[in-house]
Amino acid sequence: MIVVFGASGFLGKEVCKYFHNQGKKVIAVFRNESDRNKDHDNCYTGFTYFDIDNSSSAEGFKGFEEEYDEPINLVVNCIGTLSYKKLMDMTVDDFVGTLTINTIIPELITQSYLDYIDDYYKCNAGDTVVFNLVHIASLAYKIPITFGAHYCSSKAALAMLVKCLGKEIDEHYKLPLSVCCISPGMISESKMEKDNIKRLTELKGMSYDAAVNYNNSGKFTSVESVILVIDSIANGKLVYSNGYNFEL
Repeated sequence: MIVVFGASGFLGKEVCKYFHNQGKKVIAVFRNESDRNKDHDNCYTGFTYFDIDNSSSAEGFKGFEEEYDEPINLVVNCIGTLSYKKLMDMTVDDFVGTLTINTIIPELITQSYLDYIDDYYKCNAGDTVVFNLVHIASLAYKIPITFGAHYCSSKAALAMLVKCLGKEIDEHYKLPLSVCCISPGMISESKMEKDNIKRLTELKGMSYDAAVNYNNSGKFTSVESVILVIDSIANGKLVYSNGYNFEL
């Protein structure tokens, strides 16, 4: 069974749709009711909500297992936020808000999943289920974006968080959990791409055509390539060291 956080976003919806079509049980997690697009209800088995102001709401993993009688062997975190603002105009709230969604929430999800796995093996001694946790990061963790300081720094924090978590899991928890992150470039044909063109025209003063040309010269990643990596992990075809960062 697969749990997808950030299921309302462009990538999250595609991940849900892909695995649902593969016959997998998919639990979609939304931030609130307004984020849930009921037109996509047929893309997942069940759904729940995750309140970023209430970390305990991420602790529903065990409830899913009991309801669907199947262990959660893959969690994909697609939660993320991207906005553009000149560094000199940014406030503490801008930094904290982006860091909370892009870095702190993934850590809370990881904590909850670790608790779930620990409880699972206490109740199912001798089981051989292998668990995987995939966080979606960004190549922005190492490629600076004009007017994107808070976004780039939060993704750099997420990449290092995953690396540290991998080391911690190996050395201390001794649980069959592999954690990694996938760092794509800008996802083509998504809201992110449209927002980038808007940023170039409004903040950098480019004409629309110049912004499109500039945008198209950048590093893009297809949704299919991201899902291919996730699918390979889910099916045990891709073995990786804990904390690994797949750069696409």
